[in-house]
Amino acid sequence: MGTDQRGDEDADKGRRKAAPARAPKARKEDGKKSLNLRIDEDSYQRLNVHALYTGKTVSQLVMEYAQTLRDFVVHRRGGAGPARSPAEDAA
Repeated sequence: MGTDQRGDEDADKGRRKAAPARAPKARKEDGKKSLNLRIDEDSYQRLNVHALYTGKTVSQLVMEYAQTLRDFVVHRRGGAGPARSPAEDAA
């Protein structure tokens, strides 16, 4: 007597196969993130002209602008207390 292979195949159909383990995404060395920025046509043209005349890219201009934003501070190591503004520091 042989074994019934068809019975084993039917039992396997109801089971889901385990998903293959995914490797974590490699982080870029520069640590930069992508940003989708939606602005009006006039602002877009001003950014491009400013970038052209200063010899920079629009991305560089946006990064420089972001460095000037100091109203809120992000604490990366679980700092205690609320963030202070530069106006509070000057007082």
